[in-house]
Amino acid sequence: MTLTITRRESGCGALCAAILADLPDWFGLPESNAEYAALAEAGPSWIAMKDGAPIAIMILLVVITAIASAL
Repeated sequence: MTLTITRRESGCGALCAAILADLPDWFGLPESNAEYAALAEAGPSWIAMKDGAPIAIMILLVVITAIASAL
């Protein structure tokens, strides 16, 4: 098993939506999921890959320049 984490500047909206769709008990609000996907599409994300397949995503939301929040 190989685990890797890569940072992508943008363009991860579809990947985010796919990962969240696999977790309906935790991420079951379509409006929130659409917002998370839009954030992943527009800004930086970290993708965890297991044997080359995406298994998790972390999105960084900068609220103000001095404070950041991880979703």
